[in-house]
Amino acid sequence: MGANRIASRYAKALISLAIEEKLLPAVFEDMTMFKKACEDSREFVLLLKSPVVKTDKKLAILGEIFDKKMSKESMAFVNMITSNKRERYLENIINEFFILYKSHKNIVTAVITTAVKLDASLRKAVEDKVAKAYGGAEVEIEERVKEDIIGGFILRVGDDQWDASVLKDLRALKKTYSLN
Repeated sequence: MGANRIASRYAKALISLAIEEKLLPAVFEDMTMFKKACEDSREFVLLLKSPVVKTDKKLAILGEIFDKKMSKESMAFVNMITSNKRERYLENIINEFFILYKSHKNIVTAVITTAVKLDASLRKAVEDKVAKAYGGAEVEIEERVKEDIIGGFILRVGDDQWDASVLKDLRALKKTYSLN
């Protein structure tokens, strides 16, 4: 079975359990903490993926790091994944969990790329437009600055993308007037 299918199935199970047991806020916080640990420590991720380190050693390390910080349900989930020798997928499972969480909470992530950093009023305007376009969804703005687009913006929400950059227009002009 592929890594994405494994991650998706475990993430669905985790979010279903969290919703059913009314533990979603606690599980969300726990998974956020675990994701941060993965982002902050490459060694931690390598430990999870290592076939050399025995399962009982990994369980002990995970317990030492997270036992006092995570809810017992989240810790039981991490231990179950590790006991089933699927710990190498934990990072992917958590990423899938966040996708499902955002869907459940009606949160969309808008990635906007501009040549210069947005000011607060423009950022708010983008947030409002995206919220309106997506049925009043809560919007998270992820801002990227890429000077080579020259001006305008590229907005990506899920699989939708709007490219209103000067670079795109220049490329279109070049293609139109190319002698090829």
